[in-house]
Amino acid sequence: MRKVKFPFDLDVFDLLSDELKEKVRPVNEKLKEIEKERRERAKARRKIKNKVASSTPAVAAPVQTNPTDDPPEAMLVDTPVDGELPDETTKRQEELATLMSLVHPDFEQDQGANVSGLYELVGIVTHKGASADGGKSRLADLSQARY
Repeated sequence: MRKVKFPFDLDVFDLLSDELKEKVRPVNEKLKEIEKERRERAKARRKIKNKVASSTPAVAAPVQTNPTDDPPEAMLVDTPVDGELPDETTKRQEELATLMSLVHPDFEQDQGANVSGLYELVGIVTHKGASADGGKSRLADLSQARY
């Protein structure tokens, strides 16, 4: 059996009718933009975390040969300011409010409707056998494979 790679995200926007596309378009575009911003924030947080971790090397205590000598001044290091990146929970609440304001009124009454046209792949059913009637089917759970 050959190895097949599947994308983790499915965008069905192109498969929708023109009428449904117009209802879904604002949320679809905004959600893609939000996902891109989240990846950028995560990358920036990792970069700051790595920078802070690498900028704190172990320093040996200075040896004073003459007691009247002043100790050397501590080197100033750039530390991340709390306000550089917004708090993730606050930012996600803002994103949710923005997305909810873009939902078309027709979808608000339809419980369970996908308002964005975006789906996340969580599993794959495979079949191994000579025919569709014979063989075995297996489910591959991908919920943890992405991370």
